[in-house]
Amino acid sequence: MKRTSPAHACGFTLIELLVVVSIIGLLIGILLPALGKARRTAQAMVCSSNIRGIAESNINYAHDNAMRFVLAQADVSTTNLHRWHGVRNANPQTTPGLPQSDYVFDPGRSPLLNYLGPDGKIKACPTFENYLKNSGMTSYEQGNGGYGYNATYVGGRLDFFDSADVNYMDEAYGTSISLDHLLHASATVMFTDAGFATISGGQNVVIEYSFCEAPLFQWGQGAPSGQASPSIAFRHESGKANVAWADGHVDAQKWAFSSDDYSFAGTVSTADVQALGIGWFGPNDNSLFVAH
Repeated sequence: MKRTSPAHACGFTLIELLVVVSIIGLLIGILLPALGKARRTAQAMVCSSNIRGIAESNINYAHDNAMRFVLAQADVSTTNLHRWHGVRNANPQTTPGLPQSDYVFDPGRSPLLNYLGPDGKIKACPTFENYLKNSGMTSYEQGNGGYGYNATYVGGRLDFFDSADVNYMDEAYGTSISLDHLLHASATVMFTDAGFATISGGQNVVIEYSFCEAPLFQWGQGAPSGQASPSIAFRHESGKANVAWADGHVDAQKWAFSSDDYSFAGTVSTADVQALGIGWFGPNDNSLFVAH
């Protein structure tokens, strides 16, 4: 009987196996970043579609409501129960021991509900949704999908009324801009990716926030002044945020600057806010937010 020589035995040698494993490891190292980038790009595209849907819903809402956009926070100076994305859940069974003004928002009661498509809900930014899931964070502004509304000039009119008036806040937050008065809707911010920088458990984190703040404070008639606290979240690839403009078109804007005084959270430094991707795009003025 003819025997097979050990030198010609079938199978791989240890060195050959190590080479194959090394090649597989190299391929994984090359492919994983590409797959990660593709996933982030896909999430940004879904987010862009979501925020476009919200903007278009607001425009349709205006056509049915005397040409005025939805109010951002109509009763913030009184009961503080209403937002553009929902109404606080007034069921004490679900939030025992809390005052009604601290109840979570029910997105099923949004004034935009009938304009948001067949399922009637605000679709969340998948990037932010994953972040919240992984961080375990919740917030008092739940239900906005990770998007903020221009409450100063579109969903409110903090520039239109006299701040010395005793009813200023009721008037300013109880009035939205008219679609007829938007002469340059394509250059007026309506919604953006948004978030609120704060500290939880000793860690800097981002939670949901319902508004995209302009760079400068606007309080009453006259020119805005004083650096505001940022809430636009540049959470997508290459440090970009999706922005929906008042004519309904959407684009991605790149981070430009942040605040020197992040007063919302007090102890969150400017460097920390920048590291979290919170800031503004464009010039350090309110020209992209003012309804003109």
